[in-house]
Amino acid sequence: MEKGNRMTHEHDNKHRGWIGVDFDGTLAEYNHWVSPTHVGQPIGQMVDRVKRWIAEGREVRIFTARVWPFNMPITPDLQLLPDYQPDARTIQAAAAALAIRDWCQTHIGQVLTITCVKDYAMTELYDDRAVQVEKNTGRLVGYSTREPQKPAPPKCANCDSAMPEGCGGLFRDEGPLCRLNHEDATA
Repeated sequence: MEKGNRMTHEHDNKHRGWIGVDFDGTLAEYNHWVSPTHVGQPIGQMVDRVKRWIAEGREVRIFTARVWPFNMPITPDLQLLPDYQPDARTIQAAAAALAIRDWCQTHIGQVLTITCVKDYAMTELYDDRAVQVEKNTGRLVGYSTREPQKPAPPKCANCDSAMPEGCGGLFRDEGPLCRLNHEDATA
């Protein structure tokens, strides 16, 4: 690539941000809480996806509440200071981080950064509990897996718009006129 006119491929990869991947229920199987060090079996499709991203030069981080209250990413080379006196929750978080680190080495082939903190460099989040919202609108792109879902309204065979409640969809007009007829039918 030309110097000065375009970023090099390496520079581009380094500044693309990072992808967050939840651990329990997304990357590793999870059915219920057992202990900080208990980790589930790998979820093959997601492990393969993470390996592909890494091969493409993307940065992938484990994004999990297990390592709370650490308020900074736990990198593979993190060392605690000798005089640090952690509380019980911090000890559990450290134990979870070590278990996840070992799991990553075994199933992904390398240790990934582990965090519970979202920052401006995170470009995407893959999580079994997340529901995507369209930027700046509040409209849901996805749906909640924890709330009962309402069935999608039937669509008009003529104009492919959602039929309002009370509309029989018997109109033969097409396009905007059909939608107007739907509105008339419910008025």
